[in-house]
Amino acid sequence: MVKRAHVVIIGGGIIGSAVAYELAKRDVDVLLLEKGEIACQQSSRAWGFVRQQRRDPAELPMMMRANQIWRDLEAELGTRFEWTQKGILAVAATEERMVYYRDWYEQTRTFGVESQLLGPKAIHTLNPDMQGAWVGGIYTPGDGHAEPGPATKAFADAAQRLGARVCAGTTVDAIDVSNGQVRGVRANGEYVQADTVVCAAGTWSARLARTIGLDLPQLAVRQTVVEVDPRHEVSPIATWTPTVAFRQRPGGTVYLARPDDGDFDVDLDSLRYARPFMPNFRENRDSFRLHFGRRLLRDLPRLRPNSRAWRKQFTEGDGHDPEPNQDVIERCRLSFVRLFPHLGMPEIVRSWGGVIDTTPDALPVMGKDPNVSGFVWATGFSGHGFGIGPAAGLALAQLISEGSSEFDLAPFRPERFAESRQIQTTRIA
Repeated sequence: MVKRAHVVIIGGGIIGSAVAYELAKRDVDVLLLEKGEIACQQSSRAWGFVRQQRRDPAELPMMMRANQIWRDLEAELGTRFEWTQKGILAVAATEERMVYYRDWYEQTRTFGVESQLLGPKAIHTLNPDMQGAWVGGIYTPGDGHAEPGPATKAFADAAQRLGARVCAGTTVDAIDVSNGQVRGVRANGEYVQADTVVCAAGTWSARLARTIGLDLPQLAVRQTVVEVDPRHEVSPIATWTPTVAFRQRPGGTVYLARPDDGDFDVDLDSLRYARPFMPNFRENRDSFRLHFGRRLLRDLPRLRPNSRAWRKQFTEGDGHDPEPNQDVIERCRLSFVRLFPHLGMPEIVRSWGGVIDTTPDALPVMGKDPNVSGFVWATGFSGHGFGIGPAAGLALAQLISEGSSEFDLAPFRPERFAESRQIQTTRIA
């Protein structure tokens, strides 16, 4: 194990790997630590959408930059990961949903995103085989999709070629802070000195930060994705419908997921952060199934710091490699059949579950912590971190190496939840 690094990054997902790559480009001494394999958690389980469309205005400048980066990223990183830029289409079956699309379109027109509001005929022109009584939709031709796992690994591999050190199978279970300054981390029982620690640990971020007295409201939601083989060309356009989202890989298989069909396991963090999450929970109550029992009981022994159960939470899988929900798989397939009845029931190739780290306002937490010098947040991307990942890595690398970023990171500051009792609500579906 390396005994010292200028910057230690905790977490080898798309965000941590992109930060490592951008820092290595700047000749910064960087060490990336991942408890499993690179991209073994949510960054290999994402849908793969790279979308500017329907982004929060606070994220749009960074996402627009990410969209530009994605266009040349395969050539830059020297790896193919099925980048496809044929646009993203979202269709509405109700006027209420169409109002949301129109509002977003009007609100973000000044940003210069090339989006188009569509009527039913235009939707049929884009995908003549897709059935449905659509009120309208919104199409962003510059958006696209890619394979999340290979793209994430490409960042880590490129970072290594530039001199970054990447250690898989290395679990960080403690962060050393003295006199308000980060001094290093403990990983696999060894101590690593560091001037800066970047916390890109996804759903583990909040619990790691609590070991140094920092409090971040963060919860986890389980979702299911299924890959099917329709044995037919469907569309190169990634599409979001009211009952299923889908994208077709260049090889022909299709990923299916339901944007409003998640599983939420109630645990101690759910109780700890009930107040800040309540506004968005009420807004999206019909999008989750609540599960009580096992996770809550499992958390109780962890209340005692430095106990065996408390230490084990950083090294075990902790339910973050969940089984897919079989009911959701069938609902996805049935919804797909209703969209494309002429194809019949598609064969399942594989399915998987993922765990999305969320914040109360569904915006990421990025930037330096005001209470611990040298501690940098890079977490809470709330299910849309894959697409924005390349620009998020750029923004944080600029912040660390140059002291500031070309992007306005103020909306993502970690202290925002303590500053305001008003939490912005976001409709998921």
